[in-house]
Amino acid sequence: MTPSDSTCGRGCDKPGKAPHYRLCPSGSKQATTDKAEIQRWFDSGEKFNIGICAGKESNLVIVDVDPQHGGVEAFAELTKGKVPQTPTVETGSGGGHYYFAHPVSDIRNSAGTVGAGIDVRGHNGYVVAPPSMHTCGKEYRWTIDPQAGLADLPKWVVAAKTAPESTDTGAKRVGYIIPEGRRDNELTRIAGGMRRTGSTPDEIYERLVKVNSKRCRPPLDDKDLCRISQSIGRYQPEQKKAEDRYIILENDDPDTVARAFRKWSVEHCGVVHRYNRFDGWSIYHNEKYQRVEDEAEIQGYLRTFIANEIRIKTRKKNDEGEMEEVIVRPDKRQKSRANIENILLWFRDMHGVKLMPSQKSPCSFNKELDPEYTIAVNNGLLDWSVWPPRLVQPTPEYYTLNYLPFDWNGDISSDMWDSYLYETTCGDEEVMLLLQQWAGYCLMKNKQVQQKFMIIYGPAGTGKSVFADVLVHLLGMANISTVPLSMFTELHIITQAYGKMLNICDESESTLVNPEYENALKKYTGGTPFTFKHFYKPPISDYPTAKVMITTNNRPPFKDTSDGVWRRVLMVEFTNVPQTIIPGLSDIIAETEMSGVLSWALKGIKSLQEMGGFYVPASSQKALEEYKNEVHPERQFLTDNFEETENETLFPLCKSVRKIYELYANENNFGIKNEINFGKSLKSIFKTSKRLRIRKGGTRVYVYTNIAIKTDSEYFEIFMKLEVL
Repeated sequence: MTPSDSTCGRGCDKPGKAPHYRLCPSGSKQATTDKAEIQRWFDSGEKFNIGICAGKESNLVIVDVDPQHGGVEAFAELTKGKVPQTPTVETGSGGGHYYFAHPVSDIRNSAGTVGAGIDVRGHNGYVVAPPSMHTCGKEYRWTIDPQAGLADLPKWVVAAKTAPESTDTGAKRVGYIIPEGRRDNELTRIAGGMRRTGSTPDEIYERLVKVNSKRCRPPLDDKDLCRISQSIGRYQPEQKKAEDRYIILENDDPDTVARAFRKWSVEHCGVVHRYNRFDGWSIYHNEKYQRVEDEAEIQGYLRTFIANEIRIKTRKKNDEGEMEEVIVRPDKRQKSRANIENILLWFRDMHGVKLMPSQKSPCSFNKELDPEYTIAVNNGLLDWSVWPPRLVQPTPEYYTLNYLPFDWNGDISSDMWDSYLYETTCGDEEVMLLLQQWAGYCLMKNKQVQQKFMIIYGPAGTGKSVFADVLVHLLGMANISTVPLSMFTELHIITQAYGKMLNICDESESTLVNPEYENALKKYTGGTPFTFKHFYKPPISDYPTAKVMITTNNRPPFKDTSDGVWRRVLMVEFTNVPQTIIPGLSDIIAETEMSGVLSWALKGIKSLQEMGGFYVPASSQKALEEYKNEVHPERQFLTDNFEETENETLFPLCKSVRKIYELYANENNFGIKNEINFGKSLKSIFKTSKRLRIRKGGTRVYVYTNIAIKTDSEYFEIFMKLEVL
């Protein structure tokens, strides 16, 4: 049988009780005592409950007492309070299974024939056995050991099961007649059921008056009705009234359930839900917003809410055949996937849940905090629009999904961090300022105005990893992505960086960069919308949030001949190996100085804003030029052999320049760029030069304007001969 949290595979409404559709598709007819077959079931990896069959073959008749339908009272009346000493199980719902020896006569299955709330399991019948799990989460358990021996089947079961069936077709219909001799017991049963669920003596009396007048033949005296209601009213209710235990809904419409779920989430669970198409689902709980990665999590909470927290008003016939308002449990349809999804759509679009497209993280709903100057930390919201920054209490009115993973303890010192920076940069204040501005830039999640990415490079042991690790500790792993350059063209992969603050590319090996990757990087850092796509969701177009930092021993060989990559790159070379290496330095800084590191980074933002852009050190400018020449050797050729000039009589022939370039490339084992890319490189170096077609002598030829070969060029003589020719 299937466990309580699954189905039998046929959509039945008896979870945990129906025969398993793969292991035992024929139900009780497939019951067995074959140990090998039973072992096969347990080795199958399937989850299931256990059933025991009744009937002559097992020598069992099982009496099932259901407390939900008056079975306890009826059983007590039938047994005169003397519970049989026979193997007994307490069911998950609080009822009982009583195992008896099968008599000679055949015993068939029945429900309610012996008494209200009492079922009998005989031929082809079965019950769920210990240690199975009920849908409510409780196990079935033996209260009288099954080895104790079977008692004989009570006579009242045998009599009821072997008596001829009644010809009174109304005997089992709603509103059947209660004859003299059964009136007191039946009315007491009705009164007991009402009292258990919290009804008052007056409510019980009103109900008994109706039942007595319509069904009792002849009716009891009014004093007997008062006696029964007052007598039963002395007992304490076993459970509160539905109105006190559950949220009562006027109907089961999706919008009604959605409103109740939102109210319950806020008031009972302390959870505020938010949704927008950029950030997806999130919840505010324990003074922080948290992203809900999978909508199925909210569906699960909603399903639990429907099953355990609500009851629904409806109208149905009572025992007298009259329509009355009753409160019922949600049925299978109301807990189905389709209905849950429909409710969730209503919930998602509710005011206060659904956010406008402009209300992306970070956002202040009440406008009291400026997201550009607010950073969420562990112990609150840090407003750095004033200095020193002030810490504000967290509030659901400030929506952000990016929290730094440490407390703000004020503008404290960060001596170890400062010492590391000084030693790593050899005291170069320009480089330290650039690193400080970059750290601050990474905190500016929704600001790509600088359109820059960072490359930090150098040999192993020079401190690159410490800088990167401290940035990770500053921002928190939840705000970091690690998409490599080679995956920037894959929409589903680069989407991992959406909503993050920094993407670290560890390009530890010098590999050829595909032009497609370069183009994607240029577009990502270009300050324009980028396309992102989560799996199974429509694509969105939005500005990237994560800054890009490449850490590498060997610089990636970009092939861009335009200025698209080069004008976006910031470069810092790490060359100094510290004399004293402190193991776990970044972790020590993270444990003791992160508040100071944050203050340092915030000062970097202020510097970036005051300067209107990054300060580029002379060493970085030099490294960038060397980088360009290293990647594009034609640049080295041009800068070594040509110079700008305003002499309009010295226009060199394009074919002459091309000839000595090819000679240079062959001598140095470089690849030769085509005419177009070579021209782009020349234009990027000599801004005023143009490629023109002019008449020289009697021939029209192409020349480059405003440049001339250097007189000290090693190719000067060859070039001059080519010009003469």
